[in-house]
Amino acid sequence: MSRKIPFLEMFAALSRRADLADAVQGWLIVSAAIDRAARTAEVRVEGAAGAGPNLLVQVQEAVGRCYGLNHVKIIPLSNPEPEEIPAADAAQGDAAPEQPADPFARTEAIRRAAMRQAARPAPARGSAGKKPQGKAIFGKPISKAPTPVGELELDMGMVVVEGDVFA
Repeated sequence: MSRKIPFLEMFAALSRRADLADAVQGWLIVSAAIDRAARTAEVRVEGAAGAGPNLLVQVQEAVGRCYGLNHVKIIPLSNPEPEEIPAADAAQGDAAPEQPADPFARTEAIRRAAMRQAARPAPARGSAGKKPQGKAIFGKPISKAPTPVGELELDMGMVVVEGDVFA
């Protein structure tokens, strides 16, 4: 493309979702490849380098639903002209000195910084044959030891994780 197009100009149907429309407000489409036969789209976007993976997944799913696409891939670009940036590296937004304008991206950057600084979780409270501390609000009491999030793998099945809800 010779000019950059605002994300909501190309995908105007997304503006009906106020939460996502606000999040993608500053995104500019640098290039887009749409395969009509396979009903897929690959979109390279500037201004989304600090966007978290959850936001990218939500936007990809919403665009796919709105336009009847089977697969949508949004590739955030950090510089105006990069060509070979892997999506995983661009989505991390590690040590960027500037604060992203997107509130979702700022929240994701704060969360990542907190996770890097956080100590390893303490040993499981309910392990070693002790009874669980509180009563279950929903479902059965949990008796397994929690697995640290960093050690999770796709083939583990059901696991117990422990954490704090902060947003």
